[in-house]
Amino acid sequence: MKESSRPPLDELVSLKQATVVYEGVTTAPGAAGGNSLIDAGLIGFGANTFRSFVIQINPAFPNLVDAAVATAFNNATGEITVDVNFKGGQVLAGIAYKVITPSPTSTTIVADLGVPAPDGIINILERDAIGNKTDTGITASTNTASIIRYLKGIMDTLLGYEGVTPLANKLTAARAGYLDSLPNTQHETEWVVGSTIEQVSSAAATNLTASSVTPTFPAGSTRVRAILIASIHAANQSANTHNVSLKVQGQKAAGGYTDLLDLTTQTSLGMVNLIGASDGISLAIDVTAKVDASAVQYDFRFVVDSDNANAVNYTQNFVLVLVYTI
Repeated sequence: MKESSRPPLDELVSLKQATVVYEGVTTAPGAAGGNSLIDAGLIGFGANTFRSFVIQINPAFPNLVDAAVATAFNNATGEITVDVNFKGGQVLAGIAYKVITPSPTSTTIVADLGVPAPDGIINILERDAIGNKTDTGITASTNTASIIRYLKGIMDTLLGYEGVTPLANKLTAARAGYLDSLPNTQHETEWVVGSTIEQVSSAAATNLTASSVTPTFPAGSTRVRAILIASIHAANQSANTHNVSLKVQGQKAAGGYTDLLDLTTQTSLGMVNLIGASDGISLAIDVTAKVDASAVQYDFRFVVDSDNANAVNYTQNFVLVLVYTI
């Protein structure tokens, strides 16, 4: 027959007495008030031995048994001091005692574990160290506050209660500061001005019809540069030769035209030898000095000067490009 799995008797006894860590008999009277016992057999056990453990005396006598929590140990004399007086007063020599593992709600063990007294009120209960629903939130660090007070302080910061700046606002400010510290990335936006077509039959310098644009810079942007893309196409309307020189002019807020680009100094810089045919040119001109304000009208035009009075049809087009950081 298979043997029973029940532990042997000595193991059962051991299990039952697992909380008893030491047993002894006092060898001399303890303190007169009854808050200590002395056992010379404990000499040399080491400082703070049995601290926070429960000391039980007279364990075999129901009417005399008592217990208290050890608060100190004298390694030189074997004296254990407890937190309250034993009910029988001074513990004399020859008294049996046991040392039992400490109570989890002991005032001494709570102090040893460093559990703070919540809100400055001394309390040995774990629930008070965690906190109560009536605890007020705090953000300053203290060693006497309950966990709930810290949690409420965090929530107040997140939600912005009780005059605390919401964390979302702090993050927004931090993000703005971080972005300000980054190198600015350049962007660009363009405004296309509609094409104009007109015929010129003159050998004198002629202003073509101006094209206007009112650019609005993006909010919060910083202008880096402005570029004007100016394009013109000339179609000769006769068999005669035309050599056309060019200027590009611009004005701000009707303040008067100035030259943005002058190609009249050399005829070859314009459009030459137009003999019953057509030609075109496209130019990129830096107009940063001219285009320096948002929501202002700017006007651009070509000035053409042909060496022949026969008809030429001109098509002009402008694109204004703003490069900016934000």
